[in-house]
Amino acid sequence: ASAMSLAASPPGRLQALLALAWRYGLLTAGPITVSGAHFVASVIFLRDLHADQFGLFSFVLIIGAFAMSIAGAGFVLPATRSVIAGEKRDTDACFKMSLVVSLGFTLVIGALLWFSGATAAEAVPLALFGALSGYRWFARALAYVHNRMAAAIFSDLVYSTTIVTGLGAMELTHTATLASGGQLLLLASLLSFLPFGRGFFQDQLHAIRKGRLKAYAPIFRELTGWSLLGVALT
Repeated sequence: ASAMSLAASPPGRLQALLALAWRYGLLTAGPITVSGAHFVASVIFLRDLHADQFGLFSFVLIIGAFAMSIAGAGFVLPATRSVIAGEKRDTDACFKMSLVVSLGFTLVIGALLWFSGATAAEAVPLALFGALSGYRWFARALAYVHNRMAAAIFSDLVYSTTIVTGLGAMELTHTATLASGGQLLLLASLLSFLPFGRGFFQDQLHAIRKGRLKAYAPIFRELTGWSLLGVALT
């Protein structure tokens, strides 16, 4: 019956359904490629790394996912609201606070890796990668707010393609180590910011200069406090 009703639908309705399916297909394509790249990396590192090194790699992936949740709960929602409302002060505050939190994640992850036995060559790139995971998620969300879906999708594709290509080169040259893996993940994260364009980086510089961290306090009380508590408890 559903097939008959779809066939009997006016052409305009069918086109709208196809456009909706295409749009949501594009939206899910990016995260799927990222998950696929992480899966390939996990399989290769599981085979090539020692158990303790693979444990550190897995730990960083989990912390990276936690950083993404923090970015979503703490910054994406208020930044979206402020961009739509044209409240530049709140937008700059969200930008600057997200940078501060990313720096904090870098220090915490680096310290945990260091005390877990990782060398500096292993800990530094992995810590930076873990912090950038959350910040890239924030940048993706802002791209959607500004109706720049293509930038977010290309960011995911650049990220996943860089990882898969780098892993292939490591396998061919037998150079897969925790340090080289961390460097590859960091390179992929840095390159994935390029599709957001010059305007994104200009906004970051403006937020660093003009943003006020204390302006985030009312945002936390009114909007993000309970969301962040839920993430922390989860």
